[in-house]
Amino acid sequence: MDATVIISCPARQAEATALARRLGLPLVSQPPDEGLALHLAEQHLELLPLGPGDPGPVRPEFVSGAFGHRRRAGLGAGEPLARAVGMRRHGARRVLDATPGLGRDSFLLAAAGCTVLACERHPVMATLLSDALERAAAEPDLAETLARIELRCADARDLLGPHLRAESAAPEVIVMDPMFPVHGGSALVRKELRVLRRLVGDDPDAGELLACALASAVRVVVRRPASAPPLASSREPSLSFGGRRTRLDVYLPA
Repeated sequence: MDATVIISCPARQAEATALARRLGLPLVSQPPDEGLALHLAEQHLELLPLGPGDPGPVRPEFVSGAFGHRRRAGLGAGEPLARAVGMRRHGARRVLDATPGLGRDSFLLAAAGCTVLACERHPVMATLLSDALERAAAEPDLAETLARIELRCADARDLLGPHLRAESAAPEVIVMDPMFPVHGGSALVRKELRVLRRLVGDDPDAGELLACALASAVRVVVRRPASAPPLASSREPSLSFGGRRTRLDVYLPA
């Protein structure tokens, strides 16, 4: 679904005009009755769902809120994500996050010492994530973490395959978190996933992305619903790290 750019801060009019032009979206001063809007507020950019039952805005956030508390707690070496990427045995890794979305896995891995290339193919999501990273850069205690994250607006499939190993500083791990149905979880998570699905869709090509990742002959980590079958129908995961609602399937290079 396309979005509209709206502005509620007159001081950012020029910025909103440039943003709308770059994304090829209409710029309006008042939100429409329904759909999605990319809302340029005074201090941040957010995705605003419109219409009856509007669940409220969604944005990546690394400084304040629930995730701000989560990232201050850190990513321990014994946590599922750290174990799935192999940090317990190998330490900090070079990671390609092929589906960063709101950027939480990328940020936690970078905070734990990993170098992360986050490839977000949807231009609006990439713009939201870029805004969040820029806002976080204003926090002195986050400078070291942010220096380990590179964001590209690109389809990760264009970077994957056998040629990836020939590149300098090629990733050692590929992380995927494709969109999946919302069952359970906190009210905040359910709201975020519903809104993001309206923007980016259901990731029907997740299997193709996984095939490209497996062809790269590196460690691949796929987040799945806890009760769902593996994404790779023709290959069982080498390892799995389960949680209450999601599971991390790990495919080791053959």
